[in-house]
Amino acid sequence: MTRRAGRTAILIAIGVTVFLLFSFQEQVGAQPIPLPNVDLQISQSDSPEEVVGTLRLLV
Repeated sequence: MTRRAGRTAILIAIGVTVFLLFSFQEQVGAQPIPLPNVDLQISQSDSPEEVVGTLRLLV
């Protein structure tokens, strides 16, 4: 597989997963899990490592 095809496949898989999660939530009538009241300040300039570090702090 080329790089572009691999990237496209990953994006499609993520999109399908998110869609299925939301449709499943609506069927069950489950409320979305409330996130803790944390101010996520992730700007465009943050590197992926900083974003992952921020998310790890929350968990």
